[in-house]
Formats: sequence, structure tokens, C-alpha cells
Amino acid sequence: MIAVAMERLRTPEGVGEKTLLQMARYVLVGGAATCVDWGVYYLCAIVVALHYQIALAIAQVLAGAVHYVLNKTFTFRCTSRQILRQIGAYVLVSLVYLLLSMVVMYLLVDLLGLGKMVSRVATTGVMILTSYFLHRAVTFNERFFTREEPQAPPTRRFM
Repeated sequence: MIAVAMERLRTPEGVGEKTLLQMARYVLVGGAATCVDWGVYYLCAIVVALHYQIALAIAQVLAGAVHYVLNKTFTFRCTSRQILRQIGAYVLVSLVYLLLSMVVMYLLVDLLGLGKMVSRVATTGVMILTSYFLHRAVTFNERFFTREEPQAPPTRRFM
């Protein structure tokens, strides 16, 4: 599934007006999810004083819920009814995003000594394109998630 999605990114069909509009919507949705992410992160890491990696995970889970719903309905206008499969794909992409974010945060906070909130903002900037292309290629890819429910394979009758 991921190999097919990555191949789709290499094709020239996705670089038109539709893609630019979709990217603009993704930025708007990302802005809303980022407000949730940064607000929850600030609350957890700075106000409550949780470890910054735990605060990052909590913030991304809550922001991820906002991100999924708005991207499904507004950015990609995905009408698939295969919700469980799509949420599974979203969780997989989000876990990759979270792990990459944790690595970047570790580099910025522990190795470079930057502040937690500054590092969180920088990490978001580094990860935004990665997130867009992963969600476009996997989570909201029409090749994987159609409007119709998947059909059960025909049963064979033995005589």
C-alpha cells in the first residue's frame, strides 16, 4: 500500500491547480491543528511541567483528532466510508510523524539546548511537508479508500 502511494507522488498528475488548492486547505487545517497542538503542549510541558516528550505525545493525539476530521471533510474532501481502515492509516502516518518529531525535539532540546516551546515550534516547521505528503499519499489516497464499502470475495461452490 505504501509503495503504491509513494509511486503516486512521483507522477506529474498531482502538481496542478487542484493540488495547490488542496495544499492551501491543508495549511489552514494545519493552522487549526497547530493551535491545538501548541496550546496543549504549552499547558502540559510548561504549566503542568510534564516531560517534554510526554507533553508532545498528548498534544499530538489531541491535535491529530482535529487534523483528521478537518482534513477528511475539508482538505481532501474524502467521501470514503471505510472509516476504520482510514483511521488505521491515519494512526500509522501519525505514529511515523510523532516518532520523527520526537527525534527532532530530542536534537533541539537535549543536544542543542534550545527551549521546549521554541523547539516545538521549530519541529512543526520541519515536519509540515512530511506530514502533508504522507497523508496525501496514504491516509486520504483515493486508490486505497473509495466511496463504496469493500466487497466480500465471491464464494465458491463445490459440487
